[in-house]
Amino acid sequence: MSRRTRRRLRWGTIAGLLIGGLSLAGSAFAATAWTVVTVPASAPGTNAILQGATLRTAADGWAVGSEFAPAGAATPPGVVYHFNGTSWSPVSTPTVPTATTDGLTAVSASSATDAWAVGLFHAPFTGYHGGNSLYEHWNGTA
Repeated sequence: MSRRTRRRLRWGTIAGLLIGGLSLAGSAFAATAWTVVTVPASAPGTNAILQGATLRTAADGWAVGSEFAPAGAATPPGVVYHFNGTSWSPVSTPTVPTATTDGLTAVSASSATDAWAVGLFHAPFTGYHGGNSLYEHWNGTA
């Protein structure tokens, strides 16, 4: 997949998830039209794709995905953003030491101190079908 295609997919996915997540929040976000919500940019030279989102309250939302680094660079960890009711902020995630790719595909939160994200990672030389399950937990701090 070309870099241009990935970039279009990334921005389309980000916009779709953010708009879809906000629309699911119900009357707290009642409006007569769609609005654009910005998300902090990925690190220079990388491409992020958001793949899952949840909005627990009007001031507690999560979006997760994958980030792709330039050829030869270290594998970045999965991407997580938190929504505080006003803006989205990146949240750091642990790096899987043996991963050649690492990404989160879904997220769910039951409280401000209990969120779970799931995804997968690939170990070196295992190919596409060598994926391993990845589970990450947010405890309100890390």
